[in-house]
Amino acid sequence: MGIYRYTMELDFGKYKGKDISDVYEIDEKYAFWVFNWPQVKAYPEIYEFLKKKFRGDCFYMYYGKYKGKSVKWIKENDKKYVYYLLNNEFAKGIPELVKALDSN
Repeated sequence: MGIYRYTMELDFGKYKGKDISDVYEIDEKYAFWVFNWPQVKAYPEIYEFLKKKFRGDCFYMYYGKYKGKSVKWIKENDKKYVYYLLNNEFAKGIPELVKALDSN
């Protein structure tokens, strides 16, 4: 693994050798993991790319029928579930989820 590499190509993990923009398109969940990986800041190009993509409004469900899916995906595919979440007391107690649901 390189230190302070100025490239968009990953040199680690299951997508080693792939450009992060391609990884984002095929596996957004993995790209989100990379964005939250503590060492990602050693890859400034990758970090800046992902920061623009995940502007803090991305949230991945860790429970329910869409466990592992992003709120963005749920908004695009099941608007009734979004309505359910917006009116669910348990969901209202998860600030990151509420923020993601309220974002455009």
